[in-house]
Amino acid sequence: LLKHKQNLDELNSKYIDTNSNISVFNDKKETSFKLKEKILSLDNCPTCVQPVKQEHKDKISQRTQYDIEDFNRELERMTQIKEQLLKDLEKERNLVSGYEADKSELESNKIKFEHQQIIETKIKSDAIILERNMGEIKQLEIGLSELKNKLQEFLQIQEKFEIDKKLFDKINQQLQKLNVSLAE
Repeated sequence: LLKHKQNLDELNSKYIDTNSNISVFNDKKETSFKLKEKILSLDNCPTCVQPVKQEHKDKISQRTQYDIEDFNRELERMTQIKEQLLKDLEKERNLVSGYEADKSELESNKIKFEHQQIIETKIKSDAIILERNMGEIKQLEIGLSELKNKLQEFLQIQEKFEIDKKLFDKINQQLQKLNVSLAE
């Protein structure tokens, strides 16, 4: 990603330089063209004020025409470089954008993974606690069952005790009646 960002910066710099060179060559071309037009329109030399011959005008015109053609070739070459730079810039921008999207997605996935690990740890912890609680519940159920059995035994003993007590009270009452009758 860093490499592609550096490439992008370099390509932007080259693009700016190329645009600057294109402007310079356009200015030179325009200046040469104006010079050619000015010389062709001259009748007298501005320095010595003598008439300018057509032959001299043609030589200067031809020389400026060569310069203009050179500028045009250079402009065409620079325009091709500019177009290639635009393609390269677009390619690098897409790569950087893709890498940044991948990086963002990777970070998002990392956060999701860490969150998932926290959840899994919590689930395991809860499962251990649940298992321990289930063990305690089973122990309590066993204890409850034992208490129910003892309660049942107690109720049976209490019922027998009640029967025996009634029998005892009945015998005791008869004994008291007998003691009262004997004492009289």
